[in-house]
Amino acid sequence: MQSTSLVKAGLWGGQGGSPQDVDVLPERLTSMTIRSGDVIEAIQFTYVDTDGNEYTTDLWGGGNGSFTKIDLGEGEYVKEISGTYGPYDNVLNLITSLNVTTNVASFSFGNAQGNTFSIPVENGAQIVGFYGRSGWLLDAIGVYIHA
Repeated sequence: MQSTSLVKAGLWGGQGGSPQDVDVLPERLTSMTIRSGDVIEAIQFTYVDTDGNEYTTDLWGGGNGSFTKIDLGEGEYVKEISGTYGPYDNVLNLITSLNVTTNVASFSFGNAQGNTFSIPVENGAQIVGFYGRSGWLLDAIGVYIHA
């Protein structure tokens, strides 16, 4: 039997908003929805736990930008999350751009400005969920990695 572990990595961005996290630990990510305009306004995602139960988070953030849903196909997984965080409007620090790379495709949202962050995973590991901070917009983001 293969031994697996779940690792919580990062928290990039600012201290605004309220903490956001999953109630049940994720095993596999099935989709993500990102709302973006000039910055990353909100994120929502659906995942499966170790028992095969599916969960969808609340929308973390707000805003009025456009929604993009990324459905992960069979065998598709997220292998890198990267982006930028910095000041926007009167907010000191929030997520200004987000790049999602799967083993099949890449997606980019927002406008890259500010400090960069990147969390690539290797050797078959997968990004399976997120945690962060949000209020009106997405203030900070971190990831769960299934190794």
